[in-house]
This record gives sequence, structure tokens and C-alpha cells, in this order.
Amino acid sequence: MKRSDFLFGKALSVVGFVVFVLLAAGCDNGSTEIQPNEEPVIVDGQDVSALINLAAIRDGKGEYDFSKLDLTNTAVFKDGKDGSYLVTIGEETRLVGDTTLKRWAGVWETWQDYINPDAGKAAQYPYLEKAWGIAYDAYIAAFTAAGMGDAMKTMYPDVEALKKYWEGMTGTKGVSSLLVAQNNDSDYVLLWLGANGTLYSGGYTMIGKMVKGLENAVMYIFEANGSAANAAAYKYLVTMAPDMEGDSTYPIAAHYHFQFGPVLDDLLNNGPLYNGTDKNIKDAKWYATMIDSTASGLAKYNVILGMHRAEKWKELPND
Repeated sequence: MKRSDFLFGKALSVVGFVVFVLLAAGCDNGSTEIQPNEEPVIVDGQDVSALINLAAIRDGKGEYDFSKLDLTNTAVFKDGKDGSYLVTIGEETRLVGDTTLKRWAGVWETWQDYINPDAGKAAQYPYLEKAWGIAYDAYIAAFTAAGMGDAMKTMYPDVEALKKYWEGMTGTKGVSSLLVAQNNDSDYVLLWLGANGTLYSGGYTMIGKMVKGLENAVMYIFEANGSAANAAAYKYLVTMAPDMEGDSTYPIAAHYHFQFGPVLDDLLNNGPLYNGTDKNIKDAKWYATMIDSTASGLAKYNVILGMHRAEKWKELPND
């Protein structure tokens, strides 16, 4: 799982690029000299000025055409054309790349159902209590090793106290599941579902990205395309990508943390196009969480185990 250190706030390190000049220009005498870019270039919070030839993206008016950026240059754009990037040239910042919900396509259910399951969910996943018990022991052991065991035992004297903590932190405000489906070749529709049916359904467009959000991880910012009255509560979606998975030996259900609301300024510190490395999520204690509803039971149990640094299961228990 790429961000399994959920409880310990593992920060992403920022790797600097080696600075060298690529742009060569011909001189009157036929010789060639290396010239630097006239403007600094920042991609997702990193200075990549030495890796992009700005002359190649100038339009006829001498201005920069962001659509001409070569997204196949994975030294700069690590996910190629499938990714989304904040690019700042001089004083101007744009979002480039894939701005759809393609990466989120699927059916997602609230993780809260696996904290305090109803009778049906408990019957479907009979090892939930066992997984939580193991997770709790691992959680306390990890903090004990760090010299904080007594404090954590005071805060969470038993597994039920720990589950209550997660229940409060991962609340989804009545959203029981999210369904992202392709509408046509380039568009996706997001359905917000509650206990009594559809809360809102419509298209969304990515309008920004943050280098550091929850867990200091990258998050993406979407805005609803529609203006229906019931869209207000779900107008903005700020979300991680659903890529926290395991491997074939220790499968972990894909899941992600997100936030949503009617006012963007209530969610962000610096706006959707902030291309710096300061944390841009305003509420660092709300971890609304969705999990892949189609994942195996083993993979779902391993979400609970993995996030508490417990040993994940290769197979279901025998008892």
C-alpha cells in the first residue's frame, strides 16, 4: 500500500532535479550556444526549469501555450498523458493533463461499514472483529515501542475506543457510496448515494490539484458541472487517487480519503491552483474514506490491518 503509514503521518519527500540547460540556439556565425529559459518552470511544486524547453511551447504571439507541453516526458510528467499536473511558468499556473474522473471509475462504499457493521455486513465479513482486535494490539505495540504506549492506552483503552475514534474521523456525512461511471469517450458521471437513494448525480471537472493534502499526499480538486439545487452540498470534491493497494500475496482493497462541500474556501488554504509545497487542505482531521466495494474480503480485512501496522493476512483465518 503506497500510503499505509496512515497513523503516523508519513510525509512525502521532495526530490530536487539536477539543473542543466537543454535549450540551444544558433548564432549568426553558425556556432551554437546554450541559453537558459527566460521564466522558471514549476511542476507539482518542483522546479523543472532545466528539463523543459519553453521555446517549443511559444505561440505566434510569443506567449506560452500550455497545451503544447510534452506530457510524454516522464522525467517531468511521471504519469505521462494519464496524469494531471500543476504547471507554473513565470507567474501563470495552469492545470494540464487528464481532468476527468477516469482514475476513480468504479463502485466505492464507505469504510464506516467496516468499523461498526450492521448485522448483514457482519455476517458477510465474519472476521471483522478478529481483524480489529489484531489491529488494536499492533497499534498499541507500535506506540509502546515509540515510548508512547501509556498515553495511547489512556486515549484508547480498548478496541471499541479505537473504533469510535475512526468512526468520528472518517465520517461521510450520510454518503454511503460513490459510483463513478463513464458517460461517453471522455466524460464520467459521479453518483452520490445515501441510505435512501441518490443524493446527487452529475459530471465533474478537475479544476486543481494540491501537492500536499491529507497525509501530506497529493489530492485532486473537482467541481460539479451542474447547477441543480441538490448539487450544492457536493459542488466540490477534494480527493486522493484510489491507488492504496497491496500485492498478490497481501492484497489490500483500493481506497482513498476525500472531502467535499459547497464552498471551496472552506476546504482549501490556498486555492485550487496553488503550486507550492505547504499543506493546502484546511481540515486535516477529516478523513472521509471510500473502499472498493468489489474487493475481496481478504483485501478489505487487510485495510484494517495495514493501516495499524499489523501483519497483513495472506489468507483468511481458519477459525
